[in-house]
Formats: sequence, C-alpha cells, structure tokens
Amino acid sequence: MSAREDGDAPLLDTFWFKDTIDIKTIKGESVSIIVQVLSRKGTSTNFILGGGSGKTVKTREPAVVIDVNGSYSAEDFIVAESSFKRDLSSILYHELTHQADIMKRQSGPTSNRIMTEEDFGDKLDDYYNHPNEVRAYMREIFEDMRQHLHILVNNLGDREAIRKLLKFSKTWKQIEPHLTDSNRRLIEKGVYQAVQDWIGEQNIGKAANVS
Repeated sequence: MSAREDGDAPLLDTFWFKDTIDIKTIKGESVSIIVQVLSRKGTSTNFILGGGSGKTVKTREPAVVIDVNGSYSAEDFIVAESSFKRDLSSILYHELTHQADIMKRQSGPTSNRIMTEEDFGDKLDDYYNHPNEVRAYMREIFEDMRQHLHILVNNLGDREAIRKLLKFSKTWKQIEPHLTDSNRRLIEKGVYQAVQDWIGEQNIGKAANVS
C-alpha cells in the first residue's frame, strides 16, 4: 500500500491496495481473485467511483479493480468509514458476481474484462438489462439491504422487510427505472431468495418468515 504521508491531502493517484480473495466455483473448486483498490481523481461526491472485472493483461489471472475517489483525503475516508466500507463491500460483491459468472463458462471471457457502463454509452437500458449486470446488481442490492435485515425481518416478516428495504436501496433506485418488467421481477425474486437463504443461515426461525 502507498499513500501520502499528509492525511489531509487528496489521495489523487498515490494510493493503491492489492490483495486476493478466494471464491468457490459451482464445482466446489477454490479460485483466487486479485482485488486491487486504486485511487483516481473524480468530480463525483461518491467515495467509490466504480469497479471492473476481468483478467490481468500479462498473466490472465482473474482480477477485480475498484476505483476510489482520489479527490478525498485519507482523513475523509476515516471519518466516513462505515458508509465507505458498506459501499466498498457492495461494489466488491458486484464484481465478484461477475467473476462467478466467468467461472461458470469454462472458456472464460473473450476479452480481458467485463463490459462496463461506459462501454454502453447512453444506452443505459441495454446496460442494466444485460444478463451479467442483472445478476451482479441483484447481489449488490442484497448487500445494500443486509445490515438492516435482522431487525426488520424479525419485526415485519420477510416480504414486508424486503419491500421497505428496496425503497432505501440506492442501487435499486438507480437501476429500477431502466429495467424491463421481466428483469425487475427477476431481481425481486432473486433478492427474496437471498433473504430466505440468509434467514436460514442466521437461524432466525419460521416465526420471522411470514408474508
């Protein structure tokens, strides 16, 4: 990792972090994914500028890159730690979902990376309704909701909790206007199933699982 010694100065292009995360293929095999966090200057007010997924150019290893907003200082990220970690987690799961899709196709991707929103230009409907993005955003929406699930599921039941949490998911607000009816239902169904799986893992019990 490298960063400015002055914590109050913008990170600009001076910060990077590299690590690996292991994920399981559908065959149960473990695959190491390179995860690199880079800073680049951006005019956005968001701490996370975006991410990408694909393979490294030289070694063709599975890799994920996440761009943080280098216009902020290290101190800014520390102050906003909880929201930054939540956003970082969501985009990481989004990109790892792309990697899981790649693993399902034995031949792998035809290029070094998954296409991003920028590749689609102004055709946002095409981007958000692409099968790869539908699955990735499905997981990202669930991650948006996860931190509040326990309280709301216990008090409201799963369906009502999901309905309320979708309203507060910034990812859902971003993509929902662009989705086809079928993909909107597909994401809602996928998120519902993810919540059911989560309920089982948390041993909340059937008492909370009401509709």
